[in-house]
Parts: sequence; structure tokens; C-alpha cells
Amino acid sequence: MSQPTIVITGTSSGFGRLSVARFASSGWNVVATVRKESDLEVHKGIDDVATLLLDVNDEDADLAFGELALAQFGRIDALVNNAGYYQAGPLEATTMDQAHRQF
Repeated sequence: MSQPTIVITGTSSGFGRLSVARFASSGWNVVATVRKESDLEVHKGIDDVATLLLDVNDEDADLAFGELALAQFGRIDALVNNAGYYQAGPLEATTMDQAHRQF
């Protein structure tokens, strides 16, 4: 059986970056996403990691990305959706559009 593959979003820093290193060192193929072109080299030198550009707020790009991620290693076994932002404030004051973007 081939190595398992994981997609991790938001990997330029923090938990996302640490997750890439951890999964790669554990024998997983990793498809790591970053939002900025300047971050494409952040995982350079780590074997079995493909770093791709993805803005998770672009729904068309999200759909196309799934196919691109699958083409990298031939399978996808897991997803860590780490990319995002924090919507602050009371729930009662949150609009449906804000709630949709948060999730």
C-alpha cells in the first residue's frame, strides 16, 4: 500500500507549519497550502511535501484545488483545515454572511 496523503491548509506558520513537519516525518505525503506566493518555499527541503497556492475564500479555486491535490500523490486520506480567521463578537450580532465565511 502506498503512503497515506494528507492535505493541510494554512501552513505558512504556526500549527499548520508544525503539522506539515510532523506528518512528513511520520511518513505521510503532505499537500501543504499557503495563501501568498512568497510563502511557496516555506517547506523547501522536506521530502514528500508539495506546497501549493490556495486562497480558501475563493470557492472556484477550492474546487479545482481538490483535483490538483489528488494529482500530486494519487490519493487523499485526510484533511486538516487549518486556514481561516477568527470572527469576534457576540453570536447574536453576527450576520449570516459572517457566519458563512467563518465556517
